[in-house]
Amino acid sequence: MVCAPGCPSRQPPLQDVVGSGPPRAPWEILRALVHASMITYRPCLALLLVSSALPRDPWRAEVKFAVGSGEKLVPVCYFEDQNNFWVSKHMRKHKSTVLCVAWAPGAAMLATGGADSKARVLSAYVKGVDAANKQTPFGSDPQFGSLLAEFDCGGWVHAVAWHPNGSTVGFASHDSVISVANLTAPGTPPQRIRLRELPMKALTFLPSGALVGVGFSYTPLIFAQVAGTSTYTQGTPMQKVASETSSATVSGVSAARRMFQAQDKARQEQTVNQAARLNTVHQNCVTCVRLFDARVGGTVAEFTTSGLDGRIAFWTSDELSAAMRALSVSGGGGGGVVNKPAHRDAPTPSM
Repeated sequence: MVCAPGCPSRQPPLQDVVGSGPPRAPWEILRALVHASMITYRPCLALLLVSSALPRDPWRAEVKFAVGSGEKLVPVCYFEDQNNFWVSKHMRKHKSTVLCVAWAPGAAMLATGGADSKARVLSAYVKGVDAANKQTPFGSDPQFGSLLAEFDCGGWVHAVAWHPNGSTVGFASHDSVISVANLTAPGTPPQRIRLRELPMKALTFLPSGALVGVGFSYTPLIFAQVAGTSTYTQGTPMQKVASETSSATVSGVSAARRMFQAQDKARQEQTVNQAARLNTVHQNCVTCVRLFDARVGGTVAEFTTSGLDGRIAFWTSDELSAAMRALSVSGGGGGGVVNKPAHRDAPTPSM
């Protein structure tokens, strides 16, 4: 079962949900957003025709959605009014579990990442559902499911994301590398940015073209786009001072676990009380990053992050500007840039 869209005309704009009055707490904004979603969405049957795990299911403009699966395929679903349920068509170009999917602007292409250490771009054009003459870097209206591009990586691909221009795609692999591929230059290897940090679990492009990655390092990394090109600088961590009121007393077991986490991350010995809280907003792996673009506490929040610690963090435009200034001064601090293709004969991990 999935949530199918209700009447589009009843869905309120984000500004109407957030309001233009006094600043509201983040949880009040989330409560209002959930309430608005409950009004405009209803449960509806979706026939995926798969029986294994479904890691991700992102929507695209309430017209189509795609689901990664453990059956080496991707169901792309669209709604049939005459039957009043969602039907699916399968993409079958994968060799292992599909861990992540992302829609290109316009929904004519789909980027996927898999456990076979490959990132792919496939056609998601559905005749009769999408408008005719959909333009892509590979021509107009490519046949559904056709493999448009494929890139080798050094590990499982945890995340894929599209640039707003629709011709640049980024993907993060388990070998702590961020790759950015320009689809308008076929044959050109993607830019590889090797991180000093642990691997990324999620990516998103900001409207400005900057790339944000989150993952096992607990702090977002920001990568600035070089003006006039499709290349990116090295990443730098974004800084946020955690609220003192959000700290809570932890048990002895939890404090000891955090002590060893801090020792591993900071390479220094600390007491249980010192290590009871890490010096980051998130206290565990960050698994999700989403664009937000609304006011929180009187300041515009560019994006949000959430993780296994149960926290949701709102990252403001001021914090983003500070990170971009740090990039311009230091040239980036997230690792080296490697501009060479991955070896196509590299062994794939066993499943």
